[in-house]
This record gives sequence, C-alpha cells and structure tokens, in this order.
Amino acid sequence: MNREEALKVIKEIFERCREIEGKSLTLLPPKDRDELSNTFQIRIRTTDPILKSCVEDIVKGYDLVTLQEENFLVVYKHHPDSHRKESKNKQPSELFLKK
Repeated sequence: MNREEALKVIKEIFERCREIEGKSLTLLPPKDRDELSNTFQIRIRTTDPILKSCVEDIVKGYDLVTLQEENFLVVYKHHPDSHRKESKNKQPSELFLKK
C-alpha cells in the first residue's frame, strides 16, 4: 500500500474503531527485504480482539491483510514473495508457513 492509501486506512480506523483510543499506532515506510511486504505497514500496539475485528473489517475493503505479532496488529499489503500464506482475513487467526 502506498502512503496515501495507508493514511486513508488509518483515518477510517480512527473514525470507525473507538477502541483505537489510547493505542500506539505507527506507519512504517517500505523496506525491500521485509518478510511481509515491501509497501507501507501500519502497526497498532494492541491485543484487543474487538479492535482487531474492527480493523479486519476495514482492511477487507482495501485488499489488505492483518497479522497479530505478539502485542502488535500489523496491517499490510501481502508481498507476493512472502514466506507466509494469509487467508485474506476470512480466517484471520489462521496463518501458515510455506514449506
């Protein structure tokens, strides 16, 4: 996702997800060698299942995926060469490692 799309997603999260209040949110710039994506990523410090569900509903409309990494919910555009396989949020808790 480019910067403008990331900002739209962040704005929508703040408008629709009341649980975002008080949470730390970071917009990470693209990295060529990132395992997940070579585009912008949004990282939200949270383990709140209600916030996670709200964010997942929003990112579906942008063709993005989410991943819970310890205390962070990561929103990103799937990297075609990623070592992980997502299910486009149909089963958000299911992530499989490619062999």
